[in-house]
Amino acid sequence: MVKGGLIAVAAMLSFSACTDDHFDIQAGSVTGVNTIWQNIEATADLDSVAQILRRTKVMKSETDKGIKQTYAEFLNQPQEVTVWLPVNGSFDAKSYLDRLDQADALRSSDSLAAMRIDYEVGNQFVRNHIARFNFSSGGEQQVRMLNGKLINYVPGTSFNGVALLPNAIPSSNGMLNLMNGQSKFAYNIYEYMASHDEFSDLFTTLDTVSTYTFSEAWSTEGTMNNNGQMEYIDSVWIRTNVLEANANISNTTNEDSLSIVVLPTNSAFAQAKDIVKSLYKYKSSYCYEWSKSTRDFTYKGSQALKFNTDSLSSARATVAILSHSLVSVSNVVNDELRYKKDVVLDKAEKADSLYAASYSHIYNKTPGQKNPIFDDKTAIDASNGYIYAVDNYNYDPAYAFISKSTLKPSSYNIASLTGSSSENGDLITLDDVNYNDTVPLNGLIENNQYYYFPVSGNNPLNLDLPLNNVLSGKYKISIVMLPNRVNKNNIRFSDGQEIIESPIFDASILDDTGSVLQSADGQAGKVSRISIDQTGATRIVLWESFEFPYCYASLPSGYSSFPRLRISLPYAYQRLGNCKALSIGSIILEPVRE
Repeated sequence: MVKGGLIAVAAMLSFSACTDDHFDIQAGSVTGVNTIWQNIEATADLDSVAQILRRTKVMKSETDKGIKQTYAEFLNQPQEVTVWLPVNGSFDAKSYLDRLDQADALRSSDSLAAMRIDYEVGNQFVRNHIARFNFSSGGEQQVRMLNGKLINYVPGTSFNGVALLPNAIPSSNGMLNLMNGQSKFAYNIYEYMASHDEFSDLFTTLDTVSTYTFSEAWSTEGTMNNNGQMEYIDSVWIRTNVLEANANISNTTNEDSLSIVVLPTNSAFAQAKDIVKSLYKYKSSYCYEWSKSTRDFTYKGSQALKFNTDSLSSARATVAILSHSLVSVSNVVNDELRYKKDVVLDKAEKADSLYAASYSHIYNKTPGQKNPIFDDKTAIDASNGYIYAVDNYNYDPAYAFISKSTLKPSSYNIASLTGSSSENGDLITLDDVNYNDTVPLNGLIENNQYYYFPVSGNNPLNLDLPLNNVLSGKYKISIVMLPNRVNKNNIRFSDGQEIIESPIFDASILDDTGSVLQSADGQAGKVSRISIDQTGATRIVLWESFEFPYCYASLPSGYSSFPRLRISLPYAYQRLGNCKALSIGSIILEPVRE
């Protein structure tokens, strides 16, 4: 297993070396019976590029350790390819030869670094000028290169905007075109991040958790060496990266996708970590594995979950930064407009919200104006999208990372219910028969449904609802309540007269140990004697701003814990308010936007 890496493995090429390739044949002049390589050698204006082709190895990935043929040998094979090559003096050949010299110097001391350089020269220069099949005729077209890039080609005129010299050279294995300059390499989003120093902090954070695993099944066997070990002609290594997988940003390497990405430079990445890590403040231990039968967590105290909190906080913050950085163009405009850059970027920059790879929305603090997350930057073109290289991280957690959630007190969501004559509460659907139309629902009750919790005898009623996946951030917490009389069947009478209820209840936030949780600003996690409006459904704000001191989201894999919202109707309140039930629509958690 090898750690580190630049570009994800892609099986772009599928050719093997040929031991009988007649590489020593020298063509005296250009001719159609020559291979492309023989015609390159016979063309004086191509001796600079020929030096690069002789030294650049055919590699499927930067970790391909197989017995490598060079691209000179590759272009001498019986096959069908089209090649566009820059003539002497029209490009900086020395820069590539210097890179290959650097790789040779590193070969004995750092083989992985040497292979990276070999792969980069091949990917960014050689494979950027070679395509499978013959593209010698036809009108303007897009050509898929060996490195996966799509390049515009006008036969006889230009390639990737570079002028072609007249008289292309037919060859026995394809077509050789001469250019007055090199084809500019178009970085995809991942390659751009990996190749530019201003993103080194972000890329290093990713790269340190990249792993490469050799795939024997996908590799091409050669012969046994003197030690009885198989030498592979083509070696395939599978790259995995847990941060990228969790962040759902695989499209940064996909040449057939189109994305918009906000990439923090080194200074902005430091800001980003400070901002986002504050949402992932983990405490020293967590009770976990809730048991409905005991109404408590199974593992607690000395059996509670403990882990390296700082390490997890950094990892989760990085995933959150990455997953909120990427937006698919298809989520911004329809397919007809996806290639109209000005339309795409204008709509993305000014949209009220953007749907990110995190499956959450990034809201615009200044609707109709450019979203601050873009840091007033101009987009950089990539081969598979657009990059905003931001120097200031202007994501506001309340507009991106903390999402609104609505919790229904259904049997599925109840952690504990005691003191009720109904095991899990009753789901009530209001209809023409049972609805008391003197009690307006005020647009607060979805599908005319709510949950009814009748008291059993003189017992106190306690309903505990788990608050799953809360971050250590600020939330506004509300509850939608109804008067019991909204349902004709739940109106209570005494001597033929309706009992007038004036119910009150308490609400508490309990941590995983069962203690009342205190907000990070010192605010108590309990509010008492809350009145329920009897004239109609109402949304009651329990806490305008409650900052959870600890994060309960994204705990180590396989573990879950949560704080609980407890709604209580003590016996004393039942007597005081002439009330023997609670009618609840929903509980709403939403970010505090200041």
